[in-house]
Amino acid sequence: MRSMVLISMSSLPFLFSVPVLPSDDAGLVTEMATVRFDWSAAGSGRTAMPRFSRGMLAISHLEGNTTTSISLFSRDGQAAARIQFEIPDAQRTILSSGGIAPLPDGSGYVAVAVAVNGSRRARPLCFLDAKGKLLKVVPTDPFLPVLITVAADGTIWAVGATNSDDVPESDDPVLRRFSGAGELLGTALPRRLFGQEPPQSHSPESGVAVLTSTGSRVVFYSPHTRQLFEFGLDGAMIAAHVLPLVLADLPDKTASKPLTLTGLALMEQGNIYADLSGGRNRGLHELDRAGPRWVPLHHEDQERFRDYSLLGSDGNQLVLCPIGPRGVTLDVTWIRPTPRFAP
Repeated sequence: MRSMVLISMSSLPFLFSVPVLPSDDAGLVTEMATVRFDWSAAGSGRTAMPRFSRGMLAISHLEGNTTTSISLFSRDGQAAARIQFEIPDAQRTILSSGGIAPLPDGSGYVAVAVAVNGSRRARPLCFLDAKGKLLKVVPTDPFLPVLITVAADGTIWAVGATNSDDVPESDDPVLRRFSGAGELLGTALPRRLFGQEPPQSHSPESGVAVLTSTGSRVVFYSPHTRQLFEFGLDGAMIAAHVLPLVLADLPDKTASKPLTLTGLALMEQGNIYADLSGGRNRGLHELDRAGPRWVPLHHEDQERFRDYSLLGSDGNQLVLCPIGPRGVTLDVTWIRPTPRFAP
């Protein structure tokens, strides 16, 4: 097994809070298409925020906070699969809204689900065919994957808990890289890099954790420490950044709080965009690696897409949907921004 490159906290840039001002450079955004997605056949219950990856839109259906099934659609709005399965020999199977990824050849999906047996919890890799039928289960014990993505070369990447007891000082890696068959190929990022909070968990201040892959890169963003890591498909680390907070523009000028990251997308050519929310300056931002910092789109483009959420990327296009109640339909829009910064 080949290990990936590790980094120490001392090698990361100093973390500080700064407001980010718009650039005077003219940004160009081309709106490519809008497609309506309809999941009324799955019922009218609550859904989690949709996610778009490798040409597929995933809609997680909820009962309370539990995902009961996942509807998958191709980019043209056609239903592709309904994911709802039971892991053999488990007393109960709990699906994960952030734990499903299409295979690059279109033959199926890899999902992470919780297998419950009494007080014991496991999170195996579950291989599904194109219609969502469970084909194979690969244990990952003691590792408990939460976020998952499949790279262009078919390797499976996962971020999660090193075991059932979170130990912040541990050297155990939180990122694992598997072959397309589920064989462990390498590891990276010791748990101790991320402080007291699990790196894959949501931060009320900084937003969501994201693991994504497009083209020749894999990116992981951990919100509590605002660390963003970039890897090549061979497992070698390309870069690591600690991103400063972007201060929210609030009506009450005496108040001060950061924008929170609610979505992140990696373009095929390597540019990275984030959806930052929580103030009048909310909207799409591009990563300036030289800063490092988040820079908003040109003012006119920022205003045009301010009330949209970022769902993911599709090649060199961003995939967005309007903010607001979703019901059982959703209009999804593809846009092509002109990058300001070299990837």
